[in-house]
Amino acid sequence: MDIAVKFDYKDALKEFNNSVKKLEELAQKRVVIKIDENAIYDNGMKVETIAFYMEFGSDKLNVHYPARPFWRMTLSKYESYINNRYRANLQALLENKISVNQFYEDLGKQFKDYLIATIKEGNFVPLAKSTLKNRERKGIGTQPLLDSRTLINSIIYEVV
Repeated sequence: MDIAVKFDYKDALKEFNNSVKKLEELAQKRVVIKIDENAIYDNGMKVETIAFYMEFGSDKLNVHYPARPFWRMTLSKYESYINNRYRANLQALLENKISVNQFYEDLGKQFKDYLIATIKEGNFVPLAKSTLKNRERKGIGTQPLLDSRTLINSIIYEVV
């Protein structure tokens, strides 16, 4: 007695083609996490400029800014979490649970949250004595990168 099994490949092929389309769309977009280029401190300085000085250190503007690499520290500390989130989002995308925009929106929000957590943890070079005195007069805390919360409030992401 012979047993014949008929395999209907049309549904599998349709699902495969749908996955290919989603991956192609995924490759056409990306999420950009950045400091809002329009954000400005009360003194008129662009937040993205000061953030760059803080990340890498600088002696610009007659002030020594020691490196407080919040961006690089975030990447180092949270790389595996970001990769895991990417894989989970990819699985959800291929299972039709989320869209490509949702895929990237979620990654952007997550990385922004990680950046803010790194800044709030404050494991940076301590502030100079003169800065501490100035902050004390103004009633501002002593943690680097958190004087006015302008930096934190200027971290944005967009899907492009």
